[in-house]
Amino acid sequence: NLNAARTDGVEATLALLKEANVKPAVANLPLQFATPDEAAFQTGLKALPENAQFAAAIGLQRMTAVLSPASPVPKDERRKFVKDRVMAIAEVLQKSNIRLGLEFLGPVYMRSNAKSPHTFMYTLPDTVALAAECGTNVGVVLDAWHWHHSGGSTAEILAAGKSRIVHVHVSDAKPAPPEEVRDNQRHMPGEGVIDLVGFFQALKKVGYVDGVSPEPLGRVP
Repeated sequence: NLNAARTDGVEATLALLKEANVKPAVANLPLQFATPDEAAFQTGLKALPENAQFAAAIGLQRMTAVLSPASPVPKDERRKFVKDRVMAIAEVLQKSNIRLGLEFLGPVYMRSNAKSPHTFMYTLPDTVALAAECGTNVGVVLDAWHWHHSGGSTAEILAAGKSRIVHVHVSDAKPAPPEEVRDNQRHMPGEGVIDLVGFFQALKKVGYVDGVSPEPLGRVP
C-alpha cells in the first residue's frame, strides 16, 4: 500500500519491513493511466516522480497496472492511446530504476461490454509486444488464472523471457465453459485445472526469481 507507506515515511517503512523480514515486491501504479481525462492523467504524471523516488528509497522496484481487455474504440486506436500513456510513465519510472508490469485479463466475459464494445488486448504475446514498444523497463504481470483463460501456453511464457515478466499472480480455476467463467470463482493453487506445474517450470526455465502473489479471489474472503 504505497499511500499508507508514504504517510508513514521512509524510515518507518524500512523499519517495518526489517521487523517483518520481507522485501516489498510490488505496488499498484499510483495513477489512472487509462483515464479519458487528460488533465487528471497529467496531474498523476506530475506526482509520479515523488512516488517513484519514495518507492526506490524503500527498495520497491516494481509497479503494476491493469489493461482492460475491452475498449470503447477499435483496437489500433486504443493501442496507440495506451502506448503513448505508458511510454510517458515508463520514462519517469526509469529514472528511479522501477519496472512497470502491465496485467492482461483473459476471460471471455471481460472482453466487451455496452460502453466498451471492442475487444482490445487479453493475451500474453500481445501484452509483451506492447510492453517492448513502451520501454526496456516495461513488461507484464503474469497471472496464471488470466493466462489460462486467455488460452495461454507455456511456450508463450518461454517466448516472453525473464526481462519482460515483472510480477506473477497465482490461483487456480474450476472446470467451466469459457462463457461461464467469472473472476471471483477462483481456487487455491492445486485445487483446479490450470497447468501450474508447467507454468512454474516455464518460469524457472526463463530464470524468474521475483515476487509471486497469491490471488484466489472468491476462494478466500
